Amino acid sequence: MNEKVLMEITVPDNIILRDEVDHDMVLAFNNATQDLIVIKGRSRCLLLEVLAHKRITDALLKKMYEGMSQQFFEEDIDSETWNSEVLQFIMGLHEEGFLIVE
Repeated sequence: MNEKVLMEITVPDNIILRDEVDHDMVLAFNNATQDLIVIKGRSRCLLLEVLAHKRITDALLKKMYEGMSQQFFEEDIDSETWNSEVLQFIMGLHEEGFLIVE
């Protein structure tokens, strides 16, 4: 299996990556396990992983994405907006009953 190495964290191919402009935060979604992973931090990587007692469904993802601004999906998003949007996304998952660990 081919792997991508990102910020000293090895990520398998079945994880979709959206790399933030200044590498401060990376959002990854694992298709196989349906887990959302956020890799955050410049000096020391923190791995935030959504440990699901239930799977992330298409309906939940749609609901979460609808709460995000259009800027989130644009290529030239600035890091402040990106961080704000991802934080909002994570908090939304937390409200949906997902446990987020640091």
